[in-house]
Amino acid sequence: MAKTPDSNEDAVNILADRIRQSVPWKLRSDDLEEELIDEELAALMDRGGGGFDADGKLLQREAFTEGEIEALPDRVAARMAKLDLMDALTVDEIKRLADSFAFPVEAVAALSKDLARALNTTITPVFAPLPRKKAIDRAQTEMQRTAKDIMTASEALLRGFDRLERLDTTQASDRMGAARFKTLQKDYDQVLRHVETLHRKLGILSDTPDVALDLRPEDKRVISDLRRTAVLSCLFAFWEREGRTLSVTTDPIDNRRKGQLIEFVNAAVRCITDPSDELSGDTIHDEVAKFKRASSGA
Repeated sequence: MAKTPDSNEDAVNILADRIRQSVPWKLRSDDLEEELIDEELAALMDRGGGGFDADGKLLQREAFTEGEIEALPDRVAARMAKLDLMDALTVDEIKRLADSFAFPVEAVAALSKDLARALNTTITPVFAPLPRKKAIDRAQTEMQRTAKDIMTASEALLRGFDRLERLDTTQASDRMGAARFKTLQKDYDQVLRHVETLHRKLGILSDTPDVALDLRPEDKRVISDLRRTAVLSCLFAFWEREGRTLSVTTDPIDNRRKGQLIEFVNAAVRCITDPSDELSGDTIHDEVAKFKRASSGA
């Protein structure tokens, strides 16, 4: 079970990055290169066709062409360049932010490293709480449903086995094919035995609490983008360190949130999202309020 300092036995903590994101953050991790290589290889496999052989077995690519292998390092390197582990911003982006908002280049360069840490899922994991009992109960329900599905499948397999059992090979002219058919019947019988064993074991486990947990969120809509909070807290702390007032103004005519802070935040967010994106003024306003509450200990 993943734990954070404020977790307790009544809740489990689930990694929140893949649950809900308000914008497409450029996430990175300490295993970034390995993850990108795996993703590229999986993409090659997907592009490789597939299909089934004469026995109905799913075809898998066992090898890649020389051109595909040669191109792999360049593809991974290109993606790595977008997700530098040490810096979230490029040199040009650092200079542009510094010039646009009158910050020292050295300060924005330091911010770039802080943002890289805030976007690193290994260094800065973000969690969403889930009631432990609910996770256990839902897991038991899923196991019980699966046990019923296995029983249904077992009944269908048994009907098929009985049909094959009625077939006779003693007068078949293709003796080699007949021998293969008898072997298939024996294999089929073993499958039935394995399915029965699986059903029995799963039935026992499904009646035993706390052997597995269902860590899917109850409602993705109620889980906020916790990575956003981590990133914006980094930007807000930088803003205050540089002597700026952490505030958002509201236009009296159209009620739109505006101000230099919003402009700065979105200028940074555009650099650390792919494709480039922005946050709404209301979202930034709410995150400022949350940051101030956390800073005051309220």
